[in-house]
Amino acid sequence: LYSTNYQLASPFRPVGFNALPRLNQALRDSQIDVTARLSLEQDFAYTETGNTGWDAQALRLSPEVDQLRRDYDGDLVVLIVDDSLASVGSGASQQDVCASAVGPGPSPNSAGAFAVVNWRACGNEASLVFAHEIGHLLGALEHRDGHEFVLSGSQGNRTIDLEFKTLMSASSRGQRLNLFSNPAVMFNNDAGPIFGEGAPLGVYGLQDSASKISQFAPHVANYAESLSLPLSDSIELSASQGTFQERVHLSWNNVTETSSFELFRWDTPAACEGEGTPISNLTTFEDITAVPGQSYFYSVRPLGGACSNVIEGWRALPQTTGVAIEALSESSAHLSWQPIPDAYGYRIFSTPDCSEDQFSSAVGQDVELSYLPTGERLTFSIKAFGLNEESSEGTPCSEAVSIILGDIGTACDADLNRDRRVDIQDLNLYLARWHSKSISADRNNDGTVTILDLLDFLTYFYDPSLCD
Repeated sequence: LYSTNYQLASPFRPVGFNALPRLNQALRDSQIDVTARLSLEQDFAYTETGNTGWDAQALRLSPEVDQLRRDYDGDLVVLIVDDSLASVGSGASQQDVCASAVGPGPSPNSAGAFAVVNWRACGNEASLVFAHEIGHLLGALEHRDGHEFVLSGSQGNRTIDLEFKTLMSASSRGQRLNLFSNPAVMFNNDAGPIFGEGAPLGVYGLQDSASKISQFAPHVANYAESLSLPLSDSIELSASQGTFQERVHLSWNNVTETSSFELFRWDTPAACEGEGTPISNLTTFEDITAVPGQSYFYSVRPLGGACSNVIEGWRALPQTTGVAIEALSESSAHLSWQPIPDAYGYRIFSTPDCSEDQFSSAVGQDVELSYLPTGERLTFSIKAFGLNEESSEGTPCSEAVSIILGDIGTACDADLNRDRRVDIQDLNLYLARWHSKSISADRNNDGTVTILDLLDFLTYFYDPSLCD
């Protein structure tokens, strides 16, 4: 679009004639598989303020511009202005730059698709500035002197000796190349952008506008499509509770038939808050970064459309299972359980519900408990810990196990099979030796045959001659 003052200042329409071809050349030479096309080039009834930042915001809020985007499938909008005819007091500022963009931020967003270029003020580099602002709309950031370590990965590049700089570099020194930063492309002053020799046009993970543009471009290409989506709650989000070694699974219906979405995860039940995750051609998502035991609130929206409902999802903390205990001696026992992957360790409690103080700890899947009291019922329960760094509470308490240690009388009295433990096998031997097999072994009639029944038998049928 060309502003009113630009129309008065010049009949030249530079975007289609010069700026767009140079932008596409920069994309090709930077090894970026993206091509821009002109959907509309026309005059527009707007008088610039003298401040390109204010003009860009006005462009974003203009109903007329919004309608033009819908009518002509415009993904991005650039307004060419000329403030040399702007009246005094119109908002011009000595701090103003020759171009500004309302970019998308960290994730693609059709509301971040507007730029303004003051063609006369940008001088001979106007077409390069046009490409610079388009770079912003495609997710790339600037490289500024003194800000070499901004962790964006999308910055422009310039050589230390200022021999050259790429399109997204904001340095005022050095020759500006019609190229985006790409560490895979080498630049040679004699041969231009080539592979294999010369200076690299970027640094991996820091100055790599090409990667960011390649990531954003498929989403930006759907901006115009997203403008036609109904502004109503047309997407319904659902989530399944995660379980251990599974992930929070999200799904939504795609009644709008769009192909680009943003998924949001937040720590409060707020719709589409925080940084969105771009998603293409999917209606499901598995959150692989969900911390076990921590709740999150998810929402999704099509690019440019309305936000879905908010739903809670979480990855469940597992309970320790397979807990078993057996006697090792009169005062020691072996406690074992099924290990939980990723657990740092286990806390062992001498209560049935993991209450009171911790009794012992372990890092594997079993532990030997020593110096235990004899002749009384001992009960143990377990919690795993370390799966959720946000909490020291650990996993839910396991089921409890119990044991009674020690001999009844002497070892030779009760340990008939001489395996150094008094257990149900000894009870069976007593029954076989002293009673008919038809007699029930469940002496206390509690529905199970346990050490308590053995104790009862020993009380009634103890025979010291067994030690002879």
